[in-house]
Amino acid sequence: MEERDILAPVDAALKLFAVNDAATQTASRKLMVKALRNLEREPSNEKFRKLRVANKVVQSKIINVRGAQQLMACGGFYNKGEFLEALGEDCAVKAKTVADALEKSDGTFKVKALLAHSACVRGVAVDAQGFLATGALDNVVRLWDGKGQLVHELRGHEKPAMADGGVLAVALMENGGRVLSGGRDGRLLAFLRDASAANCYVGHGEPIDGQARPTNAQNVSCVACEGDLVLTGSWDRTVIKWNVTNDAPGTRYGPFPQSITGICILQGGAKCAVSIGDGTLACFDPLQPPPSTLWTSDDAKGAPMRGCCSAAGCVGTASNDGLVRLFDAESGSLIRGAKTGAEGYLYAVCGSDDAIYAGGEDGIVTKFHAPSLQVALRVPQPAAVWSLAVYGPHLFCGLDDHFGAVLWTSDPTQALEGPVATSIEASCHEAATKAALLVPEGVLEGAAARASNQGAAGGEVSMGGTPPPPPNPNYDFSFPVELAGRPGLQINWNRGDDPNMVAIQFCDDNGIPRDQLGDVAVFVQNVMASQS
Repeated sequence: MEERDILAPVDAALKLFAVNDAATQTASRKLMVKALRNLEREPSNEKFRKLRVANKVVQSKIINVRGAQQLMACGGFYNKGEFLEALGEDCAVKAKTVADALEKSDGTFKVKALLAHSACVRGVAVDAQGFLATGALDNVVRLWDGKGQLVHELRGHEKPAMADGGVLAVALMENGGRVLSGGRDGRLLAFLRDASAANCYVGHGEPIDGQARPTNAQNVSCVACEGDLVLTGSWDRTVIKWNVTNDAPGTRYGPFPQSITGICILQGGAKCAVSIGDGTLACFDPLQPPPSTLWTSDDAKGAPMRGCCSAAGCVGTASNDGLVRLFDAESGSLIRGAKTGAEGYLYAVCGSDDAIYAGGEDGIVTKFHAPSLQVALRVPQPAAVWSLAVYGPHLFCGLDDHFGAVLWTSDPTQALEGPVATSIEASCHEAATKAALLVPEGVLEGAAARASNQGAAGGEVSMGGTPPPPPNPNYDFSFPVELAGRPGLQINWNRGDDPNMVAIQFCDDNGIPRDQLGDVAVFVQNVMASQS
């Protein structure tokens, strides 16, 4: 029997095996691999051809574990009542194939490549051909091949007035199409893959319903694409559909209750889900003219959402209350939620056909089985996680500070070896120590997963929003602050105050995470410069 004839049932058995919790999988995998390797090495040795079913270890780690008996059968061991018995002349070949598959699918991620940037990587993307894109707060977009080698550096985003610059989101169009990026300058850039040209699309940040325009409402916070469908979401509370093929005018959807923090396209483009800064999740039909809202869910309202994704046919979200939630894509009803168990806010979420990943402030990426939301494993990172993508055996993480992005793989044959990999893994020590102490919490079903903290702070900070609270007469400068889930905040300071100290005081007084310090300090500096 050839290896390819064995792999199809092995893949099915592995999917069944994957529904077990991480500890059960680890213990079962270890025993199965040991038995299969013994049979592979000495197929004629009778003591390696039988496992007694009544043995307590065999019972607990194979017989009573979902998918384990199916895997052993694929490896040549069949349940004959009293024993799991190796049958057939080709049992050694079968044993090797299944042992290899078990070791390859053990869920352990190793470093495959480091993708360098000089600032926080706020957007990552991957296409079906394995090309990678990164966008960072250094205003640079980079295109990489599947091995993590730089293909092109793409520039064009600018620093907006009275705000920091930076790329906040990237996406890759199919079949070698354009590289898309959205930034704080309010631009959607559509680069040709050879970096020879880029089209620029502007439309976010305009006043809505007669309201004054906040100073940084133009920020393009998220980009999504499927086929020729291209969507951007912004702090201006709208989504715009663009045609980057023939440059037709954009179509605007919204306004939504708060700033848009994430977009995911569902059902081949027939639906689009958007996560919103106040914790609302909405779904509309991007193929129809606005308004085309299909449903809205406020089950997580009060816990600002940081993003959304498609996972196991559902809509997955990550929120500042530390919960990952799954919503029914047809109705918007809340199915269940689960805590990562880690500290701090979640910043990023991505999904696949059978899993959902979330990461954030504590530098730990948690993988949940989907749709069960049982914790599968945790992947420690060198820094806070701001963006995520997953494809095949790869996990793609955009990180804070100077770390750039790290491409991880669960395929040991693709893992990077040498000092770079060793250094990155050593940098994960703090997060790994935290992860080792985490105990999975129970899954919250239905209404139990609704947001309970109506005052959850977080989300992006927008200075100078409307309607403004009355200026504080005790200060030289007094500005309103728009923060998802926290209306009516105000920042005050006097001429000559240190902008960094003003930012620290404001964040600490209002329970705002310190990753927002940069935006606040830059705003203060720019206002003081303009008034001097």
